[in-house]
Amino acid sequence: MRKILVEAGYTSNLNTNRVRKAEYGIPLKEFPEMLCAEVQEVLRWKQDKYVPSRPKGGQIRAITAKRIEGEFCRLYGYCVNIEKLGNISNLRELVTEQNVGNFISWSLNNRNAKGLGLSIQLGGLSAALSQNPKFSDITSPWMPKLLESIPEDSGEETQRRKEEKYLPYSVLCDIAPAIRRERERIPENHRKAIALNVRDELVILWLLTLPWRQRNIRECRVGGRNPNLLHGPLPRMASITKPDWLLEAEEQNGPLEVWQFRFSPSETKTGNGLAPIFETNG
Repeated sequence: MRKILVEAGYTSNLNTNRVRKAEYGIPLKEFPEMLCAEVQEVLRWKQDKYVPSRPKGGQIRAITAKRIEGEFCRLYGYCVNIEKLGNISNLRELVTEQNVGNFISWSLNNRNAKGLGLSIQLGGLSAALSQNPKFSDITSPWMPKLLESIPEDSGEETQRRKEEKYLPYSVLCDIAPAIRRERERIPENHRKAIALNVRDELVILWLLTLPWRQRNIRECRVGGRNPNLLHGPLPRMASITKPDWLLEAEEQNGPLEVWQFRFSPSETKTGNGLAPIFETNG
């Protein structure tokens, strides 16, 4: 929004300097050698397909591991850059009741962090350590009690923030036609601008029809040996309930090629495969 206002010339009453909170986190690669190795060991232990000592269902995806890594980076950065602690060289010195408690207090009081988000982030870090036999004693028994003490966000305030982001479906349906009308005003030789406009219209129409998570849209394969989006016959072993229109069409014409999309369990957030049917060429 700021970029649009600046490009349109509305800068007389606008502070064009970006307002950012001071960064305090420290990247994992800048950790002390032992601490870095221990964090990497914890994250690897949680991501490996099978570990004898790990509870069933304890495996996490790479993106979840990245979020937990980020929480380690924020906690260590707080201890070094805010508390000025210079003697932290391993996990047992980093993840202490005092350090985590002070970090929670500072995040809520100084940075106005949301209690629910902070609880979830630190909860992932706590689970990664508590399930690992080598580090389970670090967070026991104080960490669960500390997380329970984090105040919950006001339900009314949470609802208000959600309402500010939501639009009626009828309003959303007007966005794609508006984008298309804007394209008519783009000169024909501005091919990149036209392509971006078409992309925006496609994304809006797609999400109104198929509310996928954004990662599935970004990584959807439309070609190659194993596409997610394809036109062809249904797999013989596919566990898909065929809709009535397809059953009727196959009774008249035999097996048909249909538009369909498939995502393996590893490609979905819930770990369940997804393979609905679109429609035939008609």
